[in-house]
Amino acid sequence: MVFKKFFSGRNLEKEVFLSVEKYLNIFSKSVKCLHNLLVTQDMEKSFCIDQLEREADSIKRNILLKIYEGAFLPYLRPNLFLFIDTVEKGFDFIKHSSFELQYIITTSIYDNIIKEKCIQINLLNQEMSELLLLSFKEFSKRNNLRETLLAIRMLEKKIDDAKLELTSYLRNKEVKNYWEGESLSRFVTYLTSISDIIEDAGDQLTILDLCLP
Repeated sequence: MVFKKFFSGRNLEKEVFLSVEKYLNIFSKSVKCLHNLLVTQDMEKSFCIDQLEREADSIKRNILLKIYEGAFLPYLRPNLFLFIDTVEKGFDFIKHSSFELQYIITTSIYDNIIKEKCIQINLLNQEMSELLLLSFKEFSKRNNLRETLLAIRMLEKKIDDAKLELTSYLRNKEVKNYWEGESLSRFVTYLTSISDIIEDAGDQLTILDLCLP
């Protein structure tokens, strides 16, 4: 086995790989849940975000336990910890996006132009989350990650462009209620930060990949 020389030689590594794939799959589902919330504007659909986060937390604890039990050689563990912690921040941004959305979703400040642009941004987030999962699967098989990671960076560029357009629109929008404006600003910041996290996780996956021949 290719990993044998670099891992501890037990089945713990395989268990960790499978758990990380589950973790990333739940992350992708959480982005989809946020998409349904944005499209339907039904805040009851936000419950799935909390449910998926709790499920992800359980899987993360299992991953850390397996690593502490001896999965992977010591020099690989810090980068794997960092990769998982980075994705966890993505869950936080999804939850924060949902939280701020509830305060603006029925107000006039959240108009159709903003709504459609945010849906567009989150669709790109969703595509990036799926590519991150695919990248990790390719990493676990020791396949080349260049194409999937390049696709993630290209999508991040599209989100940056969409964020610039949205920000320009927001600068010219009249805000009658300070707190509505503050919630809208935070919502856009959190929503557009999800892709930053995915790109960071992809970079860390590159580092993990470089640690292995």
